[in-house]
Amino acid sequence: MLLAFVPGITLVHAVGQLYISPSTQTSTKGSIIQYQVKVANIDPFNGWDIYVKTDPTVINPTSISITGNLLAVNFSSTVKELINCVNNSGTGCTSNDGPGIAHSLVTIQGPVPMTKPTSGLLFTITYTVTGSGSSTVHLFNDLLFNGSPFPVPHTTVDGSYGAPADFTISASPLSQSITQGQTATSTITVTSANGFSGMVILSASATPSLTNGPAATFDHDATVTTGTPGTATLSVATTTDTPFGSYTITITGTFGSTSHSATFLLDLAALTAPDFTVFVTPTFLPTVLASYPSCCATVNVTSLNGFSGMVSLTQNTSPVVNNAPFASFSTSTVNLSAGQTVLVAATINSFALTPTPAPSPKQVYTVEIVGTSTSTGTTLTHAGLAIVNVQPAVFQRGKIDFLRDVSLTTDSGMQTISVKVQNNATSDVLGQLIVRVRSTDGTCKGTFFSTPITLPHGNVLANQPGVQEIMSITVNLNTQLGPACLPSGETFTLRAFVTFSGSVCSSAPPCSLSSTGVLLNGLGGTLAPIVGANPLKVAVGAFGFGARSGGFSKQDRGTFDVSP
Repeated sequence: MLLAFVPGITLVHAVGQLYISPSTQTSTKGSIIQYQVKVANIDPFNGWDIYVKTDPTVINPTSISITGNLLAVNFSSTVKELINCVNNSGTGCTSNDGPGIAHSLVTIQGPVPMTKPTSGLLFTITYTVTGSGSSTVHLFNDLLFNGSPFPVPHTTVDGSYGAPADFTISASPLSQSITQGQTATSTITVTSANGFSGMVILSASATPSLTNGPAATFDHDATVTTGTPGTATLSVATTTDTPFGSYTITITGTFGSTSHSATFLLDLAALTAPDFTVFVTPTFLPTVLASYPSCCATVNVTSLNGFSGMVSLTQNTSPVVNNAPFASFSTSTVNLSAGQTVLVAATINSFALTPTPAPSPKQVYTVEIVGTSTSTGTTLTHAGLAIVNVQPAVFQRGKIDFLRDVSLTTDSGMQTISVKVQNNATSDVLGQLIVRVRSTDGTCKGTFFSTPITLPHGNVLANQPGVQEIMSITVNLNTQLGPACLPSGETFTLRAFVTFSGSVCSSAPPCSLSSTGVLLNGLGGTLAPIVGANPLKVAVGAFGFGARSGGFSKQDRGTFDVSP
């Protein structure tokens, strides 16, 4: 018989029980009595296939009724009775039916109707008392369906007529999840009923029965006395070759012709190879202004399943465009120990000419942080993502270029410095390039200014960049410092500054010196606050220039050696 598998059923493994009610009763020959088959605290199910056997010379079944069953009464399910067989007569009888056996199989249309354990009536059996003595009302071949290939785990409790001695069997826990190669255990308890005592022989089988399937054993059989249960330990061993999946272990206790069973559910997970993960926090980074870095992203590299070894970090940016932002790391290699998480600081860098906003549907850049390792003998690769929005800065500049950054001959003494600048603010400003030259011993030094130029504005509020301008200055060290300052072998340091301000100084003092005596940039006046993002924080008094100058400078450094 085929039963439909209904996905989405999650077993919660309640300590469910299938039992006979009342547990025992007596009457006189010729009387009509009834026993009910019930469940208590049973996991969700949508049908059953249950046999109940009695001694027909003591009590003989005459009919089965599913009226009042909990599926129909409690959940309004449409119940379909597939087998109603009494004494091997009726509907759907099987080869297991025979004298004294009542057999009921019921299913419903649709999925499992309940979401949590439930209790109630399944069906009622009517008996005629045919003789004296006692009889066990024995549940066997009992299955409760849940729409999956495996029956619902439960324990069974038989009833009796005339109160014969008997026992019950149960497993605790009813289920366990392990990984291939591990062993699951459960305590099996056999309890005396109606004065039973004796040694109950324990056996177990696994369903499905597969090659290299789980092997169930017991440490010993269960010895039961009146009032003292017998216990044994069930061990279900697996190997790395045992197919992963769910197994039902049926535990059977036998004493003479009497046997009872309990079920244990084994969830066997696949053995997972050592591995690692990479993720970035936060995923959505603060807005980055072009030509400025974004602070404080963290790359989390975590060992899984005992992984240990070296992980190399690289990065990819999407979309791929010229001057796209990129990630740099505090370290590009991580040495992971088993179970360890290593945090690596990451900075998202951008260029003055980074396209803003990003030329993509979402107008953002995705920076993929990739971790790669060959420590396990195979190449493992995992990645985390950082999402960054790049906006144009109010002022942008490219790298300050030095014509010569290694040597300078005494014949020429010439050095040209240039820089590309761009004003993205909402109004024009003045820009100037200043170069400071200083010998190693400090005896020769000078400061040189380019002519201030107007930097046409863009509109940072509308993501409209300004016009790119090139500022440059050529320094003739022979004439401006003098030949005596250029002996062969001397080393000079050049510092080049880019400054922005609102106007040119009208006189040398106070524009030439700050309050601390530091030479200023030759620009004075105040620079009105810029509406919108302003990475340079340009404002009156910024960076110690005082109220007389709102200028701001950025600097690069180069060195050169004087050669013959």
